[in-house]
Amino acid sequence: MARGKLKPGFLITGGIIGLIIAVVLPLLLGGSWFWILCPILGVLLFTGVLFANRWLLTAAACLLVVGLVVIGLWTRVPVSNKESEDLKAVGSFINAEVQHLRMEYEKSLESYTLAIRLGLYHPWIEFQRARTYGYLGQEGEAFEGLFYMMKAPSKDFPLELLYSDYAVAAFNIGENDVGVRALNESINLNFRPASSYFKLGTFYKSQGKLLEADSAFQKAYRLGYEKSECSCKLAEIAFDLKEYGEAERLYKRAIREDLENTSAYNSFGMRLALQGRFSEAEDILKKGELIMLTAELKYDPILHTEILTNLAYVLAEKGDYEEAFQTYERIATEIPRGPDVKNPFVIFAYENWADLYLRLNQPALAYAKMKDAATVALTMNDTLNYYRIQRRLRAFSEPSSTSITPQP
Repeated sequence: MARGKLKPGFLITGGIIGLIIAVVLPLLLGGSWFWILCPILGVLLFTGVLFANRWLLTAAACLLVVGLVVIGLWTRVPVSNKESEDLKAVGSFINAEVQHLRMEYEKSLESYTLAIRLGLYHPWIEFQRARTYGYLGQEGEAFEGLFYMMKAPSKDFPLELLYSDYAVAAFNIGENDVGVRALNESINLNFRPASSYFKLGTFYKSQGKLLEADSAFQKAYRLGYEKSECSCKLAEIAFDLKEYGEAERLYKRAIREDLENTSAYNSFGMRLALQGRFSEAEDILKKGELIMLTAELKYDPILHTEILTNLAYVLAEKGDYEEAFQTYERIATEIPRGPDVKNPFVIFAYENWADLYLRLNQPALAYAKMKDAATVALTMNDTLNYYRIQRRLRAFSEPSSTSITPQP
């Protein structure tokens, strides 16, 4: 192949690269067979430069890359015990974050704890571990972890994230004054005030302080926080205050603000049912369920169960017993459940199913469904509901097709 005259700089660069590959790489990598492979690659690359042959250069470059990949796969990089532990700690932290995103909280907690035990410390790890305790229902440990972070705040961690979760953890263990104070401090410091107002509203509503809750949700709404959800909460408060027209207006506003807010459909439907407006309630609940099934990213099996349970109740109140039973059957067949799925509404659905059979004077079928409710509770490790249902079952003697006989 004809070639032009090479520039001296190009020739020198090619020679240096070939020398590095042929001699320096084997010295650094230290394997005896590298002294066979690397000189061949170095000579091949220099020959390609010398004769300006792009095919030789390409072949040398590809072989070099393949060789380095093979070396990386087969050669163990020596690390000290300290470096090994550091790598394990970082790996545990990454695994914990992944498990946290997947909502595998028990595995996440184990990995966060292992990372800390291996010497990896950062406020974010402590924060995430405390939150994970909360998700697992270990409220005391969650509060304790966040309490120490509040007592000794780190400059490496944003306090606006801490106040809100600390307040919720305080509420969960009954330290209501601490929670309210934390949220008010967050508002005064302008740390996510909209979120803090919403959490205050949620707390006041749970305590029956409806006027304080209404004020807090109104402020959160004006600050633009979860407008549809705020409107839904305000509608529930208006209904509890017997302001039914205002409640309906706010429910419609909540749905208009987010057509996929299925909790608003569920809440609105049940409050229509409580007013005896069963046909309207059925329509709203069915729309909510349709949206739940089509908006896959927002699918919530617990809320879906609640919607179907409420729909079955509404249908039964309308006298559509066959469709009500079909709806309960859907809960039994379509809703996932098991020891890792905590969904109490499946238990309540079976109980309501049993109560409907009792209402229709079919005690044998009612007894069977009540036993199914107990089985589901046991499968979910929900001992509280299991023993509660066992007490209900004791109200039955051997099931009869015509009557229920309380046990002495």
